[in-house]
Amino acid sequence: MFFLRRRRVFIGECDGQAVYYDQQTGEALAAPKSFLLNTEGARKTNAYIPELVIFFMAGGTGGFGFLAAMSIGVYNWTSLTYILLFWLAEFLLLVAILERGLYKNVRKAQPTTEKIFHYAASHNLMIGEENFDPAKCSATIFRIVRWILVLFNFHSIYVIYSCIKSFGQPIETNYEFWGIGIIWFTMILLYNQNNPVRFVKIMKLYSQGKVLFKEEAES
Repeated sequence: MFFLRRRRVFIGECDGQAVYYDQQTGEALAAPKSFLLNTEGARKTNAYIPELVIFFMAGGTGGFGFLAAMSIGVYNWTSLTYILLFWLAEFLLLVAILERGLYKNVRKAQPTTEKIFHYAASHNLMIGEENFDPAKCSATIFRIVRWILVLFNFHSIYVIYSCIKSFGQPIETNYEFWGIGIIWFTMILLYNQNNPVRFVKIMKLYSQGKVLFKEEAES
């Protein structure tokens, strides 16, 4: 379940495999990746999953929620219900597709080699370094970003309050109207689905030789 703390943490991809770290056993694991996962090409093509999901959402559930709200025209309890359902659908769609992209075959994961683990880590979108040194990873910037996003999530409460205070007035489709579900999604993304702080902690363990690998096959 994507709302629970993960036992297996996504590290990256290598040679058609999604690579993970098992927090319980300390093992490096790999499983066949989902077709939605494209971190290797994302840096050049901007094809990473959130962009794909947002594009898909704009023509699907998001459009439905928008039309439903617009058919009412003004803020009231009925339109607020539609808006909240739109935000919830936006949130769940983003979570579900990213979940499938990163963790579709995680239960099939098997021990993998250090070579594959190192490649996946060094080509992770948070790293992207050929001369990657796991000991030098820092979580400071990621912690700052997470706290900023926490504040944005508290702001969503104010947005809902503002909608209630605006009862009887025309509905405004500003960035807050479209973005609340995405803001909710970022918390699941950064705390559970693809936690950068946890990634850094795993890299520290890796630099200390505490990650277990499958032995390389002899040629």
